[in-house]
Amino acid sequence: MSSPKVSICVAIYNVENELRRCLDSLVCQTLKDIEIILVNDASPDNSESIILEYTKREPRIVYVKHEKNKSLPQTRETAIGIAKGEYIGFVDGDDEVTPDYAMTLYQIAQATQADITIGQMRIHNYSDNT
Repeated sequence: MSSPKVSICVAIYNVENELRRCLDSLVCQTLKDIEIILVNDASPDNSESIILEYTKREPRIVYVKHEKNKSLPQTRETAIGIAKGEYIGFVDGDDEVTPDYAMTLYQIAQATQADITIGQMRIHNYSDNT
């Protein structure tokens, strides 16, 4: 089996209220040749049960758990250490990405032979009722 085109690394800590939205946006990517690396940084909330639910139905998910909280940089370093993709993308557990997130950045990197691509960000407040 060949390596995935993109490894998407997700740092997870105390995001149980946003995590399903994040994971749903990742498993629905138009680029199917991806791996989704979830690193639980010893989150004290219910994030792990949500992660385990998704790992049962999504074979592209790789799950790693830190026994002690290590910080965002070390969480990302853990993910990088196991990533098999041609490119690596980073998403936080409370982020939501568009369906073409991985495809767009991958195609730009390929077309321009770039080492790094950066997408735009929009901020949404889902708890705001306006």
